[in-house]
Amino acid sequence: MHFHPFLQSHHLSHDYKELVKALRNITVELTALTLGLLIAQALSSYERKFDELKNQASYAIQLDPAIIQFGSEADAARIGLRKTINDEIEKITLASQEGEAAQ
Repeated sequence: MHFHPFLQSHHLSHDYKELVKALRNITVELTALTLGLLIAQALSSYERKFDELKNQASYAIQLDPAIIQFGSEADAARIGLRKTINDEIEKITLASQEGEAAQ
């Protein structure tokens, strides 16, 4: 022990050593629990965003055939929808690449 010369003799007893070990173990367990909860929260957030993205993609896929039913008058809307979707895909791809580069 590095602190052995600085401690009073009653702090060197077996009971105090066991107390210090118990406190250390509690600290380690609480740290592990906190880290586990942080990781679980991050995973939950990621899964929620991914599910939202999948839902929006399915809505866009369902919307295109509905727009086709309006005929050639709706071609501008279909082109606009595709452009918007492509722009969003590019934003997500760029954000993903920046996140990977930061790691």
